Amino acid sequence: MSQEQSKLTATISGNTVDPPTYTYNTPNEKDIALTYDGDDVVTETHFITSSPSTLAPPTYEKTPNTITTLRISAQGVPVLRLPMPSNDLNMPVHDSTGTQLYSSVRPKWCYNSCTLSCAKLGDLLYTQYSRSLMRDPIIRYLSGANEGREIQVKDSCITRTTSFTNIDGRVYEWKYANTKDANGKRVSVIELREVVDGKVKDKKTCKGGEGKVIARLLRDEENRTAGTKSCTAGKGGRLDIDDSANAGGLDECVIVATCILMLKKEVDRRRALQMAMITMIL
Repeated sequence: MSQEQSKLTATISGNTVDPPTYTYNTPNEKDIALTYDGDDVVTETHFITSSPSTLAPPTYEKTPNTITTLRISAQGVPVLRLPMPSNDLNMPVHDSTGTQLYSSVRPKWCYNSCTLSCAKLGDLLYTQYSRSLMRDPIIRYLSGANEGREIQVKDSCITRTTSFTNIDGRVYEWKYANTKDANGKRVSVIELREVVDGKVKDKKTCKGGEGKVIARLLRDEENRTAGTKSCTAGKGGRLDIDDSANAGGLDECVIVATCILMLKKEVDRRRALQMAMITMIL
């Protein structure tokens, strides 16, 4: 048999069938024999001549990641107001259909610490704030396989960014950014990205699609909480979460809890400004 040909012989119950002949470019033979048990014995012998350089590997289309849309309802703090804590004792989070998924609850008006709970799973996370500005908040799991484990938050009163270390050791950062809405108008958003070697991943420095926005809080006129204004600090809005975040080990509830932490930080900055204004007047 020629090295440039491939012949398949099948013998079924003593009958011989000659199948079509296949021709390949280079001599690289490979033999395969298959035997099946039963009344009839089928034996296949392949003499395949192929060239690895001429056989292209299969290609697969990349499936686009889906987005989970949540809505955080928070009234925040207006500009003209005494420097008091926010009135949002219960901050609900709904999905795109209007069903409440989470709720962030403070036990008292004067308390900053809050518990993120789910109607189906109960209490999930506890965010503990300290009265001292030198101590960072701590997020602790209250249930599930990670019960008792803590997420370290690095919160600076100087900058508006907030970073946290997930339980798997990965570091993420919430940061303010600018984007354009559907009408081309420039709006301010808060975006969550992963931090590697002290730098936030972005499209210019990362390969394979890494560094894309994991989550984004949009609070333009169309998406911010009803009754709030553009100047309201700590107002809620539409939270878009890339579903690939969960596959990467970052729980959705952690994204929600840290986003609410960013809103609380806005309220603290507004209260500090209001205190300074009152001090200047007096």
